[in-house]
Amino acid sequence: HTIPYHTMGATGSVMAGTLVDEAAKPADGSDVAEDPIAEVVRLRALIKEAHKSAADAEGEAPATVATSEEEPGTVAVPPVPPAQPAQPAQLVPDAYVSASEILRCVHSKEKACVDVVGEALARIAATSEINACIEVLADSALAKAAEVDAKIAAGEALGQLEGLPILIKCNIDGPPGSLTSASTHALAEWRPQTNAPCVAKLLEAGAIPIAKTNMPQLAVGVNAMSPLYGRTLNPHNLTVNAGASSSGTAAAIAAGIASCGLGSDTGGSLRIPASCCGIVGVRPSRGRWPSGGVVPCSSLRDTVGPMGSCVADAALLDSVVSGEEVVTKPDSLSGVKIAIPQDWISAMCPNGQSQAATKALEAAKVAFEAAGAEVLVVDGMNTVRQTAKDQWVMPVLPAVYEDCHADLTAYLEGCGEGRPVATVEDVLAAMPDEQRVKYVGLYGLKEEGDAEKIKVKIEKRDEAVANMEAAYREWFASNGVSAMILPAFANEPTTIDIEGEAGKNFMNEFLFSFHMNECRVPSMAIPIKSVKFPESGVPTSILMYGVEDRPLYGLALALEASLTA
Repeated sequence: HTIPYHTMGATGSVMAGTLVDEAAKPADGSDVAEDPIAEVVRLRALIKEAHKSAADAEGEAPATVATSEEEPGTVAVPPVPPAQPAQPAQLVPDAYVSASEILRCVHSKEKACVDVVGEALARIAATSEINACIEVLADSALAKAAEVDAKIAAGEALGQLEGLPILIKCNIDGPPGSLTSASTHALAEWRPQTNAPCVAKLLEAGAIPIAKTNMPQLAVGVNAMSPLYGRTLNPHNLTVNAGASSSGTAAAIAAGIASCGLGSDTGGSLRIPASCCGIVGVRPSRGRWPSGGVVPCSSLRDTVGPMGSCVADAALLDSVVSGEEVVTKPDSLSGVKIAIPQDWISAMCPNGQSQAATKALEAAKVAFEAAGAEVLVVDGMNTVRQTAKDQWVMPVLPAVYEDCHADLTAYLEGCGEGRPVATVEDVLAAMPDEQRVKYVGLYGLKEEGDAEKIKVKIEKRDEAVANMEAAYREWFASNGVSAMILPAFANEPTTIDIEGEAGKNFMNEFLFSFHMNECRVPSMAIPIKSVKFPESGVPTSILMYGVEDRPLYGLALALEASLTA
């Protein structure tokens, strides 16, 4: 039988399909017009070997290419046996290669770009069971890599990211013709021919998208389950949560597929997957990154942002998108004060937190002090984060009123004539009944005649959010602190497929990330790799909140350097 690449089975045909298609082309490169052919010949041999190894490891016969009578863009695949659990050592590299090191190797001719891209594509196949990549962009990535090698050979000027493989979450438009399904049925085949502005900036700088990554439906979810593609698994431990809606990008980076990529964050979805997978995830100040070309959840809280194997990887992408100079590590943190908001931590963890979470925060404290900063326990943030509590939609849910129907409508209308569906109602109607009931409350159209009521609600909400952000900034200023640090979550990441999993996800992984996302302030997750959760083996992480983006990046670079000194 034949099925599209992006809908293949869970053991890896999803990611390997395009690689199979590439491997079936002439090994002598005779079908390739561009130079250097030698690079393509070497790459195709690499892909063939990687595909054979992956098939042997999973005990399945290699997939065969569809005949000419079959639908284009499909492959014929045999029945797929259940995936066999892999050891974590197979899925997480011993060391990560940073974006700057990849660029140095390519630009200096130490390594051909087609080899770099080929290794990334082979890594997708080798780690296919984590189900992080739902569409592999092999052909376009290889073509671009060959162009980069030709530019270097000719001595042409290179972009800031020229030749860097990146990952893009599948709710973000681009590159043209790739999937922007947002893991929802109505958009399952949506392939816009445009780039989101943030993607356009990365492509202009020479970045090479190698895959679109998995996510929960419409970026609304507390774990890594997608109704279209299945669950993204955590490469550190296949039995625990890989995070929230940017889990595909996070897991792929953690598995060593690429050094960096794009996700989006509404209530924690850049920082939570990063924390679950032991990488860096940055929520920029809302408005710092352009929001267009992204299937929205909430215009009030949404932002696209970078994820990376290290802080410098995220800072590099932020530099390109913001148009600013790359932030560098400050020489000293002398005179800098870092706060631990103990009252907020205690309020959210009435039963305390795990030893691992406590040790992670202590390790960050010691590292900051070693870099010259002063770390203080400062109360008052628990009051700040509840400033807008009278506008919360529920007493236990720190989110204010928002019109998600209007936000999704605006995206669909912006898609033009070629859009797959016309209305939000079409999106909801395409969902199976058991899924629709979870989304209709969020995206349902408000009743006619409610326009004035909605206007009043939004005015009250905006006033409350402004007051909360003012209180937040005042807390930092009055205490003379540059950042605050706290555990990413209190306990081991939640085990998958257990009863009540979603509730446990929210009460643990979302503990400190779901708050104050209406404010235009930055925050990020930073792994503390020296401290692991004992049961899962997942690295611990801390969250760091600040007031302005560039200073927060500087502090994060200093912390990371001190942690590894």
